[in-house]
Amino acid sequence: MYLKQMVETSEKGLEAFFTITADQQENGRGRQQKTWESECGKNLLMSVLLYPQYPPQKQFYVCRYVSLALVDFLQELLQDTSKNTRHCGLDPQSR
Repeated sequence: MYLKQMVETSEKGLEAFFTITADQQENGRGRQQKTWESECGKNLLMSVLLYPQYPPQKQFYVCRYVSLALVDFLQELLQDTSKNTRHCGLDPQSR
């Protein structure tokens, strides 16, 4: 189910940062009518509900900062757990 549908059908509304995750995406839709698919277990797939207090024209900045923070977090995580990630193909030494 899409987050947009959940917001529209929720009787009480959804709280900020309500998150939906998925293991696989078969009919992804993005900006400018772009579509995509992802293999099962190969990507981080999620939708997060936000109620921003800034104009929609600045939404790109939220995506950029969240993406950069996630990269930093994952790089640190991979360094700390490199022995445990090799079985998943996440060996930080192979980058």
